Amino acid sequence: MKLCCHPALIFLFLLIDTTFVGGAESDPPNILWITAEDMSATLGCYGDEYAITPSIDRLSKESVRYTNAFATAPVCSPTRSCLITGCYATSLGTHNMRSAFPVPKSIRGFPTILRDAGYYTTNNVKTDYNTSSWQRIVKESWNDNSDTAHWRKRPAKNGKQPFFSIFNLMTSHQSRTMVWTYDRFQREVQSRLTKDEIHDPSKVPLPPYYPDTPVIRRTVARYYDCVSAMDKQVGEILRQLEDDGLADDTIVFFYSDHGSGMPRHKRALLDSGMHVPLLIRFPKKCQHLAPAMPGETVDRLVSFVDFAPAILSLAGLDIPPHMQGRPFLGKPNSESRDYVYGHRDRVDEVIDMARSVRGKRYLYIRNYMPHLGYNQPTAWPDLGDIRHEFYRLTDPQQMTGPQWHFAGPTRPVEELYDCQSDPLNLNNLADSGEHSKVLNQLRAAHRGHVKKTLDLGFVPEPAAWRLIGDSTPWEAARAGMYGKHFKAADIAAAVGKDDDACLKATRSSVASKRYWGVIGLTAQEVLSVAEQEALTARLSDESAAVRVAAAAGLGRHNHVERALPVLIDDVQHEDLSVVLHAARAIELLGNRARDAVPAMQKVVARSKELRPADTPATFVLSGEQDLAMFASFAARSFLSKVASDGWVKLFDGETLEGWTARADGTVKVVDGEIQILSKGKNLWLVHDKKYDDFELVVEALMPKSGYNSGIGIRCSGKGRPQGYQCEIENNKSGMIYAIGSGWVWPRTPKEKAKFKMMAGACFQVGKWNNFRIRCQGQRIQIWVNGVQTADVTDERFSSGSIALQHHGKGDVHRFQNIRIRELK
Repeated sequence: MKLCCHPALIFLFLLIDTTFVGGAESDPPNILWITAEDMSATLGCYGDEYAITPSIDRLSKESVRYTNAFATAPVCSPTRSCLITGCYATSLGTHNMRSAFPVPKSIRGFPTILRDAGYYTTNNVKTDYNTSSWQRIVKESWNDNSDTAHWRKRPAKNGKQPFFSIFNLMTSHQSRTMVWTYDRFQREVQSRLTKDEIHDPSKVPLPPYYPDTPVIRRTVARYYDCVSAMDKQVGEILRQLEDDGLADDTIVFFYSDHGSGMPRHKRALLDSGMHVPLLIRFPKKCQHLAPAMPGETVDRLVSFVDFAPAILSLAGLDIPPHMQGRPFLGKPNSESRDYVYGHRDRVDEVIDMARSVRGKRYLYIRNYMPHLGYNQPTAWPDLGDIRHEFYRLTDPQQMTGPQWHFAGPTRPVEELYDCQSDPLNLNNLADSGEHSKVLNQLRAAHRGHVKKTLDLGFVPEPAAWRLIGDSTPWEAARAGMYGKHFKAADIAAAVGKDDDACLKATRSSVASKRYWGVIGLTAQEVLSVAEQEALTARLSDESAAVRVAAAAGLGRHNHVERALPVLIDDVQHEDLSVVLHAARAIELLGNRARDAVPAMQKVVARSKELRPADTPATFVLSGEQDLAMFASFAARSFLSKVASDGWVKLFDGETLEGWTARADGTVKVVDGEIQILSKGKNLWLVHDKKYDDFELVVEALMPKSGYNSGIGIRCSGKGRPQGYQCEIENNKSGMIYAIGSGWVWPRTPKEKAKFKMMAGACFQVGKWNNFRIRCQGQRIQIWVNGVQTADVTDERFSSGSIALQHHGKGDVHRFQNIRIRELK
């Protein structure tokens, strides 16, 4: 039989064979990427003894383990923009979350180059490339981009075709670790684990920047459960590779897209947000490409911007000149880095900007908006209980220094950490004279990187659109269209350091310079008369970015009456990037901006028209639709905050006015507390006013044992009241009892088991405990120290008084900070 082959196929096979760096000695390697979402190096192979990750630990023994791998940003979209292009997001103009800016057609996803060279490329399934050009990039890059994409879907006739496959694992994503309801987490994630694999909150290793509370312990344990469930997925993918007989032909990467989704990790340029695990397994035939032997570690600094050129280098393909990374794999690979660079810009509705430089030993962070703290309110993560636990506990008198560093309202202008002696970044050395030389070196590296890469973050988002016209940020920057706006970085460098330079900059003819001059004045603790006048003058600035920033600054310095009309006007602007900035400024003003309620309601309505209300926040739509969503985040948060006003103190901290004791005993006020002691009688302290639907907060401190107490709600009648009672009795705390008629929740063995699972160890014996009770219609919900213990419906009592109980057993019962708000 005569065999023949099309000339084009002959050329293709020759191309694949000769382009591989191994030359004729082997076929081109398959390359598999397994990417975990929102995960720090909380793995057994990285020394975390609490982690249960057998599959990844086994992979580590077969891999080279990198100890200095870093994301380029502490959130997913900008990092994915960088990973797919091999360019810094700050150079592309894709540095803000869910950017709508395009990238040049000449900048393609690097898998396109692999695909052109004969690789079968698949992505399962997340893209989130943070550019309006994402559809082009997807189409060019992938043979298959779907939730069923797999190397197994290669055409049968091309069974030996090399592949590049990505699997993005969402199981450790912030949605699963802290945002979803606990019930949903248990159903969809924890249910995959055996009893022995579920992490015990009492044993969780809390970092010193976390307060030790039941909510925080349970959430961190939940995160570890998610990592363990993700580990099982990694094991399954690797088993499929073995089953297909492809393990000996495939280079395997495992890494995460940035630090964990926990507070102070995701969104922060600290190592907890930027340091990632990176394992690379080289099969025996590719060992000549490996920088070390299996099971060994490499301390070379690696950045995400290096990944694309490294993959092309492994495949023996030319690296496009526009790529900004260094190929750390393949032969020859590039010279090692001295530093990796990071950026933090707008994330969702949170306006911010910071930059970082990380060497092997030191981390430098420049916070360009130091008047904004690390723990800024942000709608989507604020769905998680742990965020509200930080808000509840935010108090400089009660928190440790590391806790306040995260939870406080501001940040240092500069931060410097010795990551060898201080891996958790707890001790800021920026003011240490002993480290001034290191500080200056890293400052210079940062400034050099900004200029070399044409960092576009110094041009405010609304202004950038006007500058680029029909071009792209990348091309406009290199064509000189940004012009003097690049000099804005020099003014930004004065923020927190040179107030006079900032004041002068507010009068610049360049809008971006005026913007940073305004930010510099805003960041000050106190404004002079001249500085107030400078901000006021900018309220009529032709640049919306400058106007909004000036109004926000005046509002921060308690000149709301001047600021609010401008913000109300711009929150209705046709440009949604302007709307977003104005809405965020109004949100941060809170109750002081009540006059903005109608305008913010219009923002919500406009968002609904552009983006369906039931679309998950993690689902990427067009840039305009996502901007509308973020603006609505700010608007909804503001409207909720204004509506939540109306809290009333039931106890003034000084007298028992409005309270009546039913039964003999001692009831007195001591140091802002109500103290109740009854000897043998069931004493109820009942408030005079009756409530139907309400939310109630009470703090209680009980004896360690031998007592029984409760909080009465919807109580009526004389003597012993009739109504509901939130039980307070160690591990029964948070149960619901109908006074005089028995238990409401829990009653059956199944309900008792569910209560035990829900409540865990939320009640803290011998400490003040926070009870939050919400009654609306027949529904009753209770939280103890932020942990929900009850959510039931019962029709017995619909109205009545609030009461505090001492059942006649035990020592003094203490109550404080009692407040209530009626629900409409």
